[in-house]
Amino acid sequence: MIHQIVCICGKKKSGKDTLANSLCKMIELDQPVKVFHFVDELKEASSNLFNLDRKKLYGTDEQKNEFTHYTWENWSKIFKTSPPSQNEFMTHREWMQYFGTEFCRTLDPNMHVKNTLSKINNFFKAKTKKNFK
Repeated sequence: MIHQIVCICGKKKSGKDTLANSLCKMIELDQPVKVFHFVDELKEASSNLFNLDRKKLYGTDEQKNEFTHYTWENWSKIFKTSPPSQNEFMTHREWMQYFGTEFCRTLDPNMHVKNTLSKINNFFKAKTKKNFK
């Protein structure tokens, strides 16, 4: 069986999930579909390692904009980054943005891509010996 991979990129709130869902509905008529998100592992790490609420990480815009227990003051001590807002605490959305970019992508600019390819490879591992690069 030949596996097809479709990648969708865009800014936040640009319709990536809407497009993916539409494509899935069309493609699933012929074959099963699996959707991978770059941000899933980041959300899981944020929940598991930093005790952030999964519901707020995966939730609605309103939930994502609720405050975490992390302060901009502490973040700025580590990363020398000026807070983007006047709020004392980071929102869940800000945490994901700054943790994913300032921290993770500083360590490895392709971290999210590599992680997603690894998830895809693991998913298809039982079905094929081919690795996607």
